[in-house]
Amino acid sequence: MILCFSVSQSRRFYPFNDSNSRKTHKSINVQLLHVFTEGKSKQSKVKGGEIMKIPLRITSRNFELTDAIEDAIHKQAEELDRLYDQIVRCDVVLEAPHQRQQKGVIYNVRINVTVPGGQIMVKKELHEDLYVSINRAFDRAHRQLKQFVSQQRKDVKYHEEKPYGIIKKIFPEKGYGFLTTPEGREIYFHRNSVVNGKFKYLEAGSKVRFVEAEGEKGPQASSVKPF
Repeated sequence: MILCFSVSQSRRFYPFNDSNSRKTHKSINVQLLHVFTEGKSKQSKVKGGEIMKIPLRITSRNFELTDAIEDAIHKQAEELDRLYDQIVRCDVVLEAPHQRQQKGVIYNVRINVTVPGGQIMVKKELHEDLYVSINRAFDRAHRQLKQFVSQQRKDVKYHEEKPYGIIKKIFPEKGYGFLTTPEGREIYFHRNSVVNGKFKYLEAGSKVRFVEAEGEKGPQASSVKPF
């Protein structure tokens, strides 16, 4: 746990070691302004008895971060970890008005989840109940992350399943040809199905990627692309 402080009044500092044990250190004279904890030192049990070590940073502004608040956030972060185990880091910022503006407190929660190739961001979630704000912010982050994972799986499936073939016969003057798949099937294709106008460069033995579609007379190849 890292503290940014100025000398003012006595606070008790509880750095945590894991989710089950916290050691009490001697009282130090500080006014707590910001507290954030590095999740790499936080070990949480997840389904199946595995250990989650999601890189999690929690920052509180204008109020003290309690163990209960911290535990609530770690519980929500575990749900993100279950959904997608390749999260690079997760930053959570809890904000409250300055002490001179404490009447009618409205808390704000911001979340930034870094994933390979992108970020999941919740910029504002306001509520007078901090726990409601935390839950709603993580619900939004969870929905966004779910969409990201779904799209990523579609992309992987597309690249894995897009078939390839070898040109078996080609009739340049008639503008069509046939390719064979690794399974030995023969599929028709037209010159207009070859991307970037590269039909004229095709010859028997050329390797191509393609998308199989159902034509009037049976299977045919579209989006034929030499590689």
